[in-house]
Amino acid sequence: AAVTVTTPWSTSGLAPGSYPFAAVVNQGDFAETFTANNSAPLTLAVGPDLMVSPYTIWRAPQPDHTSIIAARVYNIGAAPAMNVTVNVYRSWKFDPLTLLFTRTIAALPAGGSAEISGVAQGTLGCGVFVQVDPAQTIAEISRSNNLAALSGDGTPCMAWQTYMSLMKR
Repeated sequence: AAVTVTTPWSTSGLAPGSYPFAAVVNQGDFAETFTANNSAPLTLAVGPDLMVSPYTIWRAPQPDHTSIIAARVYNIGAAPAMNVTVNVYRSWKFDPLTLLFTRTIAALPAGGSAEISGVAQGTLGCGVFVQVDPAQTIAEISRSNNLAALSGDGTPCMAWQTYMSLMKR
């Protein structure tokens, strides 16, 4: 039978980095015939982990054919992140021609979040694509959650196929 043990662990005060530790069971409490599987090396990764989700991107169309775009960016990591760049694009191409706006979050504490917003001109076609830390200047735990999209107001397009392939990278 499997037994799960949960141990509270505070990473406050630890500098960002990787910390090795081991989980060990039965340190001689009872006799066993095979003890080679009684320990496991583990790594505790401490650092920022920036995240954006399609569930926290909003679009508010305006009467003048603009849209207010807002997104909430999270730091689900155990260390703060400074100068977090967030780019918002109108296309999955992520090039300067499709850049709607850029915002910088000065400080994002561990476990914290911040909202960015801007105005997009015209229709949004295939959608809005939000990319956090596009230059990859912040040493993060994972980059797999740095991209999210919201569907646009245009006709169906290849955006979602491309989006999914980018998410798999």
